[in-house]
Amino acid sequence: MAETLDDLDGGLEFRCGGSIINSRYILTAAHCVIHNGAFKNIAGVRIGELDYSTDVDCQGHGANMKCETRIQDMHVEEIIPHEKFNEQHPVTADLALLRLSAPIVMHDNAAPICLPVHEELRAVNLTDRSATVAGWGVAENRPDSSRLMKDQITIKSGDICNSYYNVHENQTHFEKAFCAGTMNKDSCIGNSGGPLMVEADYNGSKRFVQYGIASLGLRPCGSQSPAIYTDVSKHMDWILDHIKE
Repeated sequence: MAETLDDLDGGLEFRCGGSIINSRYILTAAHCVIHNGAFKNIAGVRIGELDYSTDVDCQGHGANMKCETRIQDMHVEEIIPHEKFNEQHPVTADLALLRLSAPIVMHDNAAPICLPVHEELRAVNLTDRSATVAGWGVAENRPDSSRLMKDQITIKSGDICNSYYNVHENQTHFEKAFCAGTMNKDSCIGNSGGPLMVEADYNGSKRFVQYGIASLGLRPCGSQSPAIYTDVSKHMDWILDHIKE
C-alpha cells in the first residue's frame, strides 16, 4: 500500500491510497490527482506505512512480533490520469498512474501487488467473490484511523449495482467498474485510490490480485448501497501501455 501526500494551504495531508505495481509506479484513482480539470498538488507518496502516528510500525505479538522503521517518502515525477476520466456523473475511467522520481526499495513492508495481467485472470467472474479492501480512511461512527485497516466485502453483480445506483443516482456505468460492500462493510472517505484484492491462482500459487480501485460511493459509507470500484482487469492494456522503464 501507498499513500498520496497532498500539499494543501494548511500543510501536508494524506488524502488517498494507492498500490505499488512496480518499483517506479503507483496505481491510484484519477479523482485523487485531478480536481476541476487540473492536477492536484501532489507533494509525494509514502511507501510502507502502517500507522502514521508512530515512527515504528509493529505487527504480531510476542516472539512473532515484527517491527519496521523503513518508511520511504518519494517524489512524483509524472502524473498520468486516464485520458477518458470524467469527473462528472457517471464517473468513468477513474484510474491514474504516478511515476516516482526514484525506484522504491523493496522491503517486507514494500512490495508490488499482483495485477490481472494474464487473460485467464482478466476473464475471472467476480460476482459474489469475497474481496479484501484496505486503507486509512474514515470509518463510520468512529474516529479517523491513523493505522491501516482492512475488511472483507462481497462483490456484487452488475444488475445489483445498477439497481442501487439507478435509484439513488440515476446512472448506469458498470461496463468497466463494479460495486462491492454491504451494511457496515465498505470503503470510506480517505480510502479512495486504494486496492480491492481477490485471492486467485497466480502462476501456480495463491496470491492476492488487485481487481479494483476504490472510486466512489454513496454516503454514509457502510450503508446499504455498495461502493464503486474501477475494474482493473478492464484497464490492463492501458496500464501496461503507460508504463515505461
